[in-house]
Amino acid sequence: MGLNGPKRGLQARETAGLLHKTANPLRIWIPVGPLPALAFAAKNCRVHFVMIKTLTCLLGIALLPVFSIAKEKEVAKVVPNASLSDVRFGEVLNEVPFDKEALSGKVVVVEEWGVNCPPCIASLPDLAKLAKSNEKKGLVVVGMECQNSPKETILKILKSARVAYPVMAGGSAPGGTGTIPHVCVFDITGKLIFNGSPHDEDFQRTVKKALREIKK
Repeated sequence: MGLNGPKRGLQARETAGLLHKTANPLRIWIPVGPLPALAFAAKNCRVHFVMIKTLTCLLGIALLPVFSIAKEKEVAKVVPNASLSDVRFGEVLNEVPFDKEALSGKVVVVEEWGVNCPPCIASLPDLAKLAKSNEKKGLVVVGMECQNSPKETILKILKSARVAYPVMAGGSAPGGTGTIPHVCVFDITGKLIFNGSPHDEDFQRTVKKALREIKK
């Protein structure tokens, strides 16, 4: 069967080397020759550039929340320049002996909490266990109820959580942002080495690391 005009012309140009058929299943025809090839390449480069730029923008938008969270965590881990002497201790409510002067050379954990704060209540049993298991190693835990709650209410919660460390009415610790629970860890020199939440994964790790310094 003979070829019509367009097909005959296409075959002739292919035969003459002016067109090159690629292995692409879409059967894209690429012009061969200096000027046609440059024009084709320039057009495709522009298309690819636009596609890459679009994908980059979409990827950036998708990752923005991840970068924001990472930045927030980075800011949250910044420990202010403070020491144990910056802590203002209140009046002990649960009749546990407390001597401020005896804190020297100890690892001290100070937590600000409140009876109307569920995350605070949730942190008490873990702090109680931490205090009991590390008391002989040189750890002192002090609690500060900072919501001016009735003494009876506070004592009831402490009993339920089996808290045996001193808990005070009021007081304050450095580095707080107004949110609770807020916990500080001071090393054996009295330097603030952790400032954040008792639920942070680095909290107990920091305490244990500081306790190892006592043995050296």
